Amino acid sequence: MVQVARESLQTALSSDFARHQLASLVVDDLAMAASLRENVSTLLEAVDGMEVRNLKEAGAKARTLAAIATANKLNTDNLRQVIALAAPQLTVEEDLPVLEVREMLPEEIAAIRDEQQSEAKAMGLVESDT
Repeated sequence: MVQVARESLQTALSSDFARHQLASLVVDDLAMAASLRENVSTLLEAVDGMEVRNLKEAGAKARTLAAIATANKLNTDNLRQVIALAAPQLTVEEDLPVLEVREMLPEEIAAIRDEQQSEAKAMGLVESDT
């Protein structure tokens, strides 16, 4: 039954519109997760520097740390679900282009210079020889 539901979901996600919507949701979720992490980090720094003078403040600090831990876990769980949902849609390019770095031959340099000179003359940047 789960396999049938998964297959029907994959079939529904096969259209371009559904892929676009999924990509939009993934981007939104990732942006919200990043924002939440930044806010939690700021809050954690503030709580870490909090001076505890009595039992009431200790309880408040403990509740804040528990809330931070819960938010972090929920955020992580959400990211895992987003990644799992998007994983079938992700494609990896098998044949990556190769960047060849080598010293140019004198003939190649001369050809490039001639082409640049012709373009400069055509644009009127340099005087022509005639």
